[in-house]
Amino acid sequence: MEMWAAISIALMFFAVAALLVWAPEAIFPGIAALVIAFGLVESVLRRTFAVSVGNVAVLLALVSLLVLGFAYWQIALAGLFAAVGVIVILQRLQELRG
Repeated sequence: MEMWAAISIALMFFAVAALLVWAPEAIFPGIAALVIAFGLVESVLRRTFAVSVGNVAVLLALVSLLVLGFAYWQIALAGLFAAVGVIVILQRLQELRG
């Protein structure tokens, strides 16, 4: 663990420099991949891999929820109004019955 802590930052700088030289058009996805890879190594060395995978899964689920919410907001809003309409009708019928 101490060895990784000593060399990880230098490796990250070398990796970013290599990206800038050989793949400057993919710098942002490359840095994202590097951060994920370094986070994976950190979590394995700290023995928190399962927790890290769970956190990443929750984060990806929230991101996909936001993307779908922005893409299909009209359908979601229509569904919400329809659900409220059904609830109001059921409440009114319950009032009429009793």
